[in-house]
Amino acid sequence: MDPSANCFIIRANGRNPVAADISSQIAPLDLKSYGRGEAYEKKELCQRLGWQQVWSMTEEINFYGHEGEDGWYYFAYGPNQEQMRLRSLQDKTDNLPKGPKWNGIASMLTDGKRDIWGDVAVVRSGPASPSNKYEEVFNGKDLEATLNWYLKGRKVGKIYDEREKSRAMRMYFGNGSAMNMNGAQYMNFKF
Repeated sequence: MDPSANCFIIRANGRNPVAADISSQIAPLDLKSYGRGEAYEKKELCQRLGWQQVWSMTEEINFYGHEGEDGWYYFAYGPNQEQMRLRSLQDKTDNLPKGPKWNGIASMLTDGKRDIWGDVAVVRSGPASPSNKYEEVFNGKDLEATLNWYLKGRKVGKIYDEREKSRAMRMYFGNGSAMNMNGAQYMNFKF
């Protein structure tokens, strides 16, 4: 996978994620409304992906990249998870046509705390700050490398907390270093 876009879809395939499948489960989607605000992005995702309702998955899926950056993270949108979960359960009991598939990659990104159903859309985002500059368009290979990095057992929540601390220290002390009153460096924060 080589293309670049401002959004990628992580497709649900109903299986546990394995490195060999990841590249086949991510696809670029250029969001024309990207950067105009969540409401515009959600509306476009509904129109283009056929979702009835889009959730910002802020509690479920925010994850930092594999290269140590702390000024931006990947942010996910997805369909209403409760509706998707209930539909998948109903399909099993009522012999209805196959409902939404379980998304093993997206579920992995919750550290196993939640099952994610159906496809999810991933964009780059970050805290509003003049110091947080990041490329809006990113390469699918970078996303794939990050997903494989987490697949090797790294805990999304732990990495997220470490990067948030690093960002906070960098913003507070500048460049991750604290200075004493005489200007001499006496602490260096490396998380």
